[in-house]
Amino acid sequence: MNLIKQKRLRKMIAAYLTVSGLIFTSTTMPEAYTFNSLSKIISTAYAESSTPSEITANDAVKKFEEGNNLYKNGDYNGAIAKYTEAIQLKPDYDWAYNNRGIAYYNLQNYNAAIADYNKTIELNPNFAAAYNNRGFAYSQMQKYTEAIMDYNKAIELNPKYLEAYYNRGVTYDDMGNINKAIVDYTKAIELNPQYADAYYNRGLNYAKIGNYTQAINDCNKVILLNPNYAEAYTCRGLAYAGLQKYADAIADYNKSIALNPNDAEAYNNRGGAYMNLQQYNQAIADFNKVIKLNSNNALAYRNRGIAYALSGNLNQAVKDLTKAIALNPIDASAYHARGICYESMGKNTKAQTDYAKARALGYNG
Repeated sequence: MNLIKQKRLRKMIAAYLTVSGLIFTSTTMPEAYTFNSLSKIISTAYAESSTPSEITANDAVKKFEEGNNLYKNGDYNGAIAKYTEAIQLKPDYDWAYNNRGIAYYNLQNYNAAIADYNKTIELNPNFAAAYNNRGFAYSQMQKYTEAIMDYNKAIELNPKYLEAYYNRGVTYDDMGNINKAIVDYTKAIELNPQYADAYYNRGLNYAKIGNYTQAINDCNKVILLNPNYAEAYTCRGLAYAGLQKYADAIADYNKSIALNPNDAEAYNNRGGAYMNLQQYNQAIADFNKVIKLNSNNALAYRNRGIAYALSGNLNQAVKDLTKAIALNPIDASAYHARGICYESMGKNTKAQTDYAKARALGYNG
């Protein structure tokens, strides 16, 4: 392969790196309030009298607390049964509907969860946590507009609602609105300067938009707060790679892998750094590891194909790139890379076909 074609392939390497995904919160009901303080307040309120209606309400609280204990032990179906008993005893028990919604959410029954949050809000229109939780369920269903509206309402009711800002930031990320996401993560950090996940997600977004120095600063903060936060090392490694500090990037990927030996993204990104250092055998070994972890990882086949091409093994490169295309037929870069390989092999008709396909899919590299 001549030098010009090698340069064209090397230019493509950076586009193939991936970053760790966003860190999501669970459905957010502050546990100390939901499971402890609130239950104690209700128990106190109903323990002062022994009228039939208050006895029924007190029984409802007991069922509610039993549900909370089952929930905390991971028995979501059992929790749902107890919350349902509490609701039968006290049909206007807003917290029971809310917590049953959380249990349904954890069973990925999002429609049932939303129905319970709807009932919670019907009973108590100022229940900020119910809006937040419903927004979280909508987010999982990719109903992002509805989710944003619910987070907005939660924040309107409670302007210091940390989790609502954070979750709205995640939803903005899902919508591709990185700038708004950064604003929300920044607000979450303002409310809790020790919020490692918010620093991580903000740093990840800074890396996405090429603000690598700020990304490194945020990842440094995450690591200071939690030295075992594997994703932060992967993110910082990506930022170092963006600054072409590949040795520093590899050191961070090594740390991430030491903390999580099954971190496919860290192996993939370390392979990309090795490619940039022209250490192709090490790169191929990393992409092999990614494929071992997930045999359907199109990105790993594409990256390994490029590494093989740069090391001179064009036949294996074509095999890998063909596999990548089979797994992801709309990967314009894979077609373009394979076209370079075909051109280097003197198969110009196939090369031009791949270049045309890449252009049709939007490749403009």
